[in-house]
Amino acid sequence: MSLAHYPRGELVSDVLVVGGGLAGLVAAWAALRSGARVVVACKGYAGADGVSPFAGGVALYLLPEDDMERFLDEHEQAVEGLVHREAVCRVAEASARLWQELGALGAPLEHTSEGGLRRRWLKVGSRIHVPRLALESVGLLRFLRRLVRRSGAQIVDHACLTALLPSPQGGVAGAAGFLRQRGSLLAIRARAVVLAAGGCASRGAHMGVHSAMGEGYGLAAEAGAALAGMEYCVSYIATCSLFDSHGQCVLAALGGRFRNRLGENILERHGEPDPAPTQRLALAMLTEIREGRGPIYFDLRGISEADRRRWETDFPLVAKGLARTGVDVFTQPVSWIPRFTGSIGAGGGVFARSLSGDTTVPVLFVAGDTASRLPVVGAGNGERLLGRMRRCPPGPGGPTRWAR
Repeated sequence: MSLAHYPRGELVSDVLVVGGGLAGLVAAWAALRSGARVVVACKGYAGADGVSPFAGGVALYLLPEDDMERFLDEHEQAVEGLVHREAVCRVAEASARLWQELGALGAPLEHTSEGGLRRRWLKVGSRIHVPRLALESVGLLRFLRRLVRRSGAQIVDHACLTALLPSPQGGVAGAAGFLRQRGSLLAIRARAVVLAAGGCASRGAHMGVHSAMGEGYGLAAEAGAALAGMEYCVSYIATCSLFDSHGQCVLAALGGRFRNRLGENILERHGEPDPAPTQRLALAMLTEIREGRGPIYFDLRGISEADRRRWETDFPLVAKGLARTGVDVFTQPVSWIPRFTGSIGAGGGVFARSLSGDTTVPVLFVAGDTASRLPVVGAGNGERLLGRMRRCPPGPGGPTRWAR
């Protein structure tokens, strides 16, 4: 059947947001507050699609009274120095304002007895002074969907957009595609388009990662937008062999340790900090497996009962998933495996000329994992880091080591 035989529909808005995850819904809310008419198009169900609903538990939350210079020094060291300190400051400040505004509107965020947002200080990789805001991401995404709809946005679920519409004046004028469940074609006309369609990965630390297929990069590239930092979109992480799960970094900060089949701490064997950046952990795992000391287990027996209960509260989906397996991973270590997370958590993506997300194509903007974030996340992941490391011969009876 030719396309001419399919039913067609058309919507008109000021702003079209492609993607219904955290970045897309926040972008839609920002546009709505400016008075714009907004359409949110999502290939799944906005607020429950992609990795956003499963990527939470903690979020960076710096306040004016914090030692920003210390945080920046640690962050700069962790990301190989390829970072713009002013950009990091602006993003941290904007993030704090966002969480405060959402908290005031009733978002499901954890509060102190005094009414403020509760923070936790966790050691993440080589960064010691990392203030994190505790949140339950599934509930947060549901809240954002309701907020955006109440604010006047039209949400189109199960909409697969396959091309951006060109504008006679240059730039873009919307997007076209099809409604998967209805079997109809759809064109959405808009004065501006925000691509917030996520990144591209295979398997990793989040449920839903299988739906991160890089469509936003394709749409932008076909419209003539430049990409940047794609050599960094080769990031790796460890994930549970039972199913893709998040919360690993928090578990490591609470005392979880990765051990080989001999019971040895693999990060200590490789001279890495513990916890370590995720790509260095994956490299250590691969080396251990290749040299015959696999499989690798995540030993959580050093985590206190109180910390375990708190983690299960912060990561309810993972906790429920683990419970269904019938294995108590806190008392019986299970194997974890290195996996490819691509651009999720990496720095590459569609080039943004400023922190406003404007691209090289007029009225085309990007947000979230679709955008290149090198000025903020730097080179702490991806191919460049591994490419600058060389294999060093082991000492007598020692492990293979990697050095820059």
